Amino acid sequence: MANPRLQGISLRLSDADIRRIKAVSGRLGVRESDLLRFAIRTMLNQLSPLADPAVRGRELVPMLLEHGGEIVREFGLDTHALATLVNEGLVGDDLVSRADLSALMLLANGAATGPLKAEMQARFQAGVGVAGATGSASAPAPLSGEPGLGTATRM
Repeated sequence: MANPRLQGISLRLSDADIRRIKAVSGRLGVRESDLLRFAIRTMLNQLSPLADPAVRGRELVPMLLEHGGEIVREFGLDTHALATLVNEGLVGDDLVSRADLSALMLLANGAATGPLKAEMQARFQAGVGVAGATGSASAPAPLSGEPGLGTATRM
């Protein structure tokens, strides 16, 4: 008897993706459906902040630093869509600045350096930790030293 909590879905996948799924599931010795369920659960865990509508602004930056490139490329997000995703409905210290959103887009498109990512991780992870512990946090200082983040990149 099938598990009553599971539902069937239909996916359209490229031949290359199907070959890779078959190769990985074969190497692991598991069913393809088990591998797909694992992949979906893993992806949903990584993107879990997006499942909570209360998570916005600065709280989304750590997840976007890790997975923003894939999200931007896969779903064709532009700067405006990213700004809406991150800052919609926010005011004050929780807003992510335009310069930081531009930096996220540069990172997502592979046009920025690793040091920029490390600097943003340090600033926002520290800021999110402070906000979670005390209920408020001051906005991080503007990014330093990365070329191309001046007025030319304004949205």
